[in-house]
Amino acid sequence: MYKKWIKLIPDLTDNPEQIELLVCPNCMERKVDYLYIVRGKDRMGYLQIWCNSCLTGIYVSRAKAPEKAKVIDFKQKDEIMKIIPKYKFVNE
Repeated sequence: MYKKWIKLIPDLTDNPEQIELLVCPNCMERKVDYLYIVRGKDRMGYLQIWCNSCLTGIYVSRAKAPEKAKVIDFKQKDEIMKIIPKYKFVNE
């Protein structure tokens, strides 16, 4: 299942404003969401992708956020917790 989630990343990075087109590999709903958590202006950090329907997803470390992507700074921990739901990480 992890590999299916990974396959969403190119579509996400190429067209982050069209996230509503992505289909969850787990439940097949179009409820995929994401957030890049970055440090400063270099936009490097990590990516979390999840489904708001079945609450599964993945965490990708060492990712650079594209220009149009949703980002938040590492330091905004309270805001991050409001945006990202508690979801089950897919490991395999």
